[in-house]
Amino acid sequence: MPENIQPIISFIDKSFNRNRVLDYCLSFSVSDSELVYCILDSEKNKYISIESYSLNNDLTPKLSAETVSANSLEDILRHLNLPYNDFQSIHVIINNQKSTLIPFSLYKPEEKENYLNFCQQVEPEEEIFADRLINMQAFNVYALSKTLVQTINELLPSARIFHFSSSMIEGLLVSYKKPKFRN
Repeated sequence: MPENIQPIISFIDKSFNRNRVLDYCLSFSVSDSELVYCILDSEKNKYISIESYSLNNDLTPKLSAETVSANSLEDILRHLNLPYNDFQSIHVIINNQKSTLIPFSLYKPEEKENYLNFCQQVEPEEEIFADRLINMQAFNVYALSKTLVQTINELLPSARIFHFSSSMIEGLLVSYKKPKFRN
């Protein structure tokens, strides 16, 4: 593996079996400084693998953070050498700062870029996405590097991409609705 990818954490449970990936859910979290993946055994509801890699951008100063993330994702996937298309599900969670919330009542898909440009500058090399937040009755509109999106689509064609804040917001709202969290 290239020098700029350094594992920080590596835990693989003895129950992990690469012949059972149909029973496993694979999740990645990608940011400009770190890449984390975990594997959930959905039958046992148990995480059986987690690894975290530091993406040291200082070693490749001529590349953008998004390019480093895309290249690192590709390197790590090749290193792991798993049958990715066989996983029960694959989720890629992107951790960046380019996002905004738009209420359902105001949202128009063709206006995604305008919504985001209102509070963030969208670069030509970025693609705009929107996650539907049911519990908030809003869309989370966000930008991703086209390079990273292309890498994900090529290497993990069945992956669903989400923004990290979408998962957090929905999780918090679901938790808050439970009686034990109310005042």
